[in-house]
Amino acid sequence: MKSHIKITTLILLMLGLAGLQFCTPEARNQQQTNQKMTETEPDTIDRTARPEPGPAPEIRLPEPEKASLDNGLDIVLVTQSEVPMVIMDLVIHNGSAADPVDAPGLADFTAAMLDEGTENRTALDISEGIDFYGARLSTGSNWDYSHVKLTTLTKHLDSTMMVFTDVIRNSTFPKEDFERVREERLNSLLQKKDQPSTIATEAFYKVIYTKGHPYGTPDEGTEESLNEFTPEDLRQFRDDYYRPNNATLFVAGDITMEELLPRVRAAFGDWKPGDTDFPTVPEIPSAEYSNIYLVDKEGAPQSQIRIGHPGLHRDNPDYAAVQVMNEILGGSFGSRINMNLREDKGFTYGARSAFVYRRGVGPFLAYAGVKTSTTDSSVKEFLKEIRTIVEEPVSDEELDRAKSSMTLSLARETETLNQILDLQIDQVVYDLPEDHLSAYVSKVRNMTKTEVQQAAREYLHPNKLAIVVVGDKDSVRSGLEKLDYGEVLELDLSGELVE
Repeated sequence: MKSHIKITTLILLMLGLAGLQFCTPEARNQQQTNQKMTETEPDTIDRTARPEPGPAPEIRLPEPEKASLDNGLDIVLVTQSEVPMVIMDLVIHNGSAADPVDAPGLADFTAAMLDEGTENRTALDISEGIDFYGARLSTGSNWDYSHVKLTTLTKHLDSTMMVFTDVIRNSTFPKEDFERVREERLNSLLQKKDQPSTIATEAFYKVIYTKGHPYGTPDEGTEESLNEFTPEDLRQFRDDYYRPNNATLFVAGDITMEELLPRVRAAFGDWKPGDTDFPTVPEIPSAEYSNIYLVDKEGAPQSQIRIGHPGLHRDNPDYAAVQVMNEILGGSFGSRINMNLREDKGFTYGARSAFVYRRGVGPFLAYAGVKTSTTDSSVKEFLKEIRTIVEEPVSDEELDRAKSSMTLSLARETETLNQILDLQIDQVVYDLPEDHLSAYVSKVRNMTKTEVQQAAREYLHPNKLAIVVVGDKDSVRSGLEKLDYGEVLELDLSGELVE
């Protein structure tokens, strides 16, 4: 065996020498240079120091073209011809926030049923009509809008756009498919009752939003509301809200406005406008949530924690300052909250904070799943970090790191057609200025420590926080009571107060 190893080593050595002997002089010089660099590398690079980030790339987004049909349908087009593909997203300017108080989930259910059958096609016809061309069609809804989205090769646009238009205008909500989708959604709700992270988030929303506010109920609805819906309810929601004067067609890709406009007129020119007196998202009365809300999950090895209060609208002029402040507080891996609870204390795999932006006042929340034995200590550290960023200015190093991270990551977030389209949708849905992205970059780059602390003082309220914990009651309750942060109130799995 030893003899075999020696022979193999000798052959490899000879091959190496032969390679060196027969390569060109330039290649031999390059090999020698590489060898010298390898030999000197340990002496020239300090691997204990964080590398300096490079300059932020300049972000240049293509200018959108805009047009409108006589019936009020607005069109926003971003032409990008590098790839022979077109994305169309028809946005209806109402989502789950328009659900009636006693019918949560109506907008989401309606959007989910749009491609389950039309006056001209069955669900199978719709699926085959899209799949045959390698295209994609999706429908959906969030708090602020509902939408139907088509992604297709440019050469198949005419064929796939026929299906896209049919789904938007002629859906019939067939009874058999309606019952199937309802059953799927009820099963999904049942599964979520076994997910402590989902229970915690939904209970948190129920606590901070007053009864009857749309943000206080799940956008997919409740067991009661799903069981009450009929196909006629969905049809009525579609007829009320899916109107051209309540919609914008966003298009991005390999097509010009000259090529697009005749197609849109043919598809939507005779679409009848409707009433646009739609409900607005109600404001939230000020309240102080100085209580801890506990949901018992017997035997849970972890506790899910949500801490926060109502935040701000997306179009708030202090948006950039709040984003920088949150980046330092809990918006990234290197943020204070994560470094404290994960890296220093070892309570969790990850802890974060976020402002969630909507057309109405979205929530601010700090969150984590932590070891059961560290539940009260984790809450204490969350509260300490929130109070500290309000009371003390951030450091120069923290501010520079946050500004660099946020501006550098923006380039990565504006690379694809989908990302460009989403930026255009945000601008229209949240009524932002057309230069909002460049203005945001400029504000972040020039942000000062004073502006960050002002944002923390204005938009964080350490004495008005709702603290929601989902965990094993017998293990965590006494520790939470000793925190002296108000009464510990018990909620059931649906977030309702247990009497």
